[in-house]
Amino acid sequence: MKKAFKIILIFLTLGFSASWASEDYDQVLKSPTSFFKEVAKVMLQTPITWEEPTNQSIHLEKNTAKYLLVQETIKKQNALNNRFGEEIQNIVDQSSVLNGHELHLLGKIIGASHSLSARALEYSSLYNLARNGSKPKVIYIDDLKKTKTNLLWLSTHVNLFGLYIDAYNYYYSNGKIRRVVKNIFKTRDMKNQKFKELGTMISHTTSSQNRKKLRKVLIEFNRNLPELLNQPALDDQTKRLVKSIQENRVTKILRSKESLTFKSHSFIDGFMSVLDKSMNILSAFFGNSVGAVRWRKGYLNNNLEVINFLEKNLKPLDMIFEKTPFALTDTFIPGNFGHAALYIGSKSQLIEIGMWNHPKVIPHHDALKKGHVIVEALRPGVRTASIKEWMNIDEVLVLRHPKIIENNKEEVFRMYSRIMDQIGKKYDFNFDVTTTDKVVCSELIYHAFGKINWPTKYIMGRATISPDDVAQVVLYKNSPIKFTSYLLSPKKSVVKVLNMDQLADKLGFKKNIERSTDLKASYDQVIRKCRKVRRRSLRQGSHRNKHRLITVCKTVYKELDYKNLERSYLIDKRHKEDGNHKP
Repeated sequence: MKKAFKIILIFLTLGFSASWASEDYDQVLKSPTSFFKEVAKVMLQTPITWEEPTNQSIHLEKNTAKYLLVQETIKKQNALNNRFGEEIQNIVDQSSVLNGHELHLLGKIIGASHSLSARALEYSSLYNLARNGSKPKVIYIDDLKKTKTNLLWLSTHVNLFGLYIDAYNYYYSNGKIRRVVKNIFKTRDMKNQKFKELGTMISHTTSSQNRKKLRKVLIEFNRNLPELLNQPALDDQTKRLVKSIQENRVTKILRSKESLTFKSHSFIDGFMSVLDKSMNILSAFFGNSVGAVRWRKGYLNNNLEVINFLEKNLKPLDMIFEKTPFALTDTFIPGNFGHAALYIGSKSQLIEIGMWNHPKVIPHHDALKKGHVIVEALRPGVRTASIKEWMNIDEVLVLRHPKIIENNKEEVFRMYSRIMDQIGKKYDFNFDVTTTDKVVCSELIYHAFGKINWPTKYIMGRATISPDDVAQVVLYKNSPIKFTSYLLSPKKSVVKVLNMDQLADKLGFKKNIERSTDLKASYDQVIRKCRKVRRRSLRQGSHRNKHRLITVCKTVYKELDYKNLERSYLIDKRHKEDGNHKP
């Protein structure tokens, strides 16, 4: 088994079967902050006591209590990991793309699993299995302290082995999910020295030699367990350790000679990695070559009237789009808009919404005080910029999610975490929304507004999203996004204020007069459909076969409904079937 495969597995896991209420899982899936705070709290409460001797009663009792607390948290993490794994497998099987919230949640799950795994491994290292001559032995009827330390070691190893099996099934066997997970490990938050240490531990745990050892230990454990349970001096902690081993399904698997096969998928993943790198290099070369070609400055450049208008009217988390027809790159970007960014807010605005002292915002206080209130992804990478810097353009569109700040402070907190985490990342020249170590401008919005299911398109096997794809959602029925302002400068010192109808025309939509009312407009996407048909009546002649097939086109109009983009989770379907669904 390849080392990289083993390194990845540990962070994904903590996934053996465990019972957890569906409602609890549902809550974590949609609002994970509280659970991950609980994980952080448990990590603070469970530092291992290293004083010697390790089997001294008071130290052993304290460490066992801490270990059992970690195990209780792991049970919740297990249920979340397995159920979330089931959800994303279902999403991928339907040829859908993981949205920003799901990608963020996957990263948080990996991080929490890493923390809990590392803590469990500390106890495993402290309480090595005692040996009886050349044979490993767990249960000593005449020494219950030694038995407890051995059971703590065995409980850790059995559970870790279970984690690897479930992680493989949920997060590694599916190629698309596996490559997303591998990509998450490239982000700077996931790069640390513990990868090598945990990789070594996994190599040891999953080796055939260690499987044989665990099998022998579990056979001995099973044989002597009845006598152990009959001991009147057996304490509650030891009983709980025994239970954690007995209830783990891996115990039965390891006791038997059942074959366990893990495929590293190194060839296909290596091929895809080389292909991605090649495409990234070619795209970067092309983008950097044509990106510098501009034959004039934007008509809105240094337009103080427009700059003042934006400074007064922009609100935190506004989405801003621009068009630069004088830049060669805009020629190759499909649609009207060539770039998109996020307005994160001025100091006073961030204080007003309670985000100025956000842990991810604090490191950027100096930049914000200097007016760097926009986050954008450019070819050199993701950076902050001032409104004035950003205004070397001809058009600017502002869209807003009006309810997010008013109604969901917790989600706003998570959004700022996701946005500020992007700063400093490289530009994604592969234009793949499922990558998290690199982003393009529209992917910045895709990840920030994670719970919005943006429309994506597959190009060369990659899920992509353009600025127009993001902007067009405002024209959907039941859209959560609202139109705010749209300014266009056809020439220097001339600024036109455009409306929704004009935006629709630029994005390939048309207003439906019959459905529109004075209070709300309705729009249809204009779709040009063409097909080849065979002409039946042709004049006689030597070239008639060349004219037999002709192209016939027609224009159709389709109303797009945002509800058709909304995610349907398996958990919601189960709730409805059980009659416990809470809208």
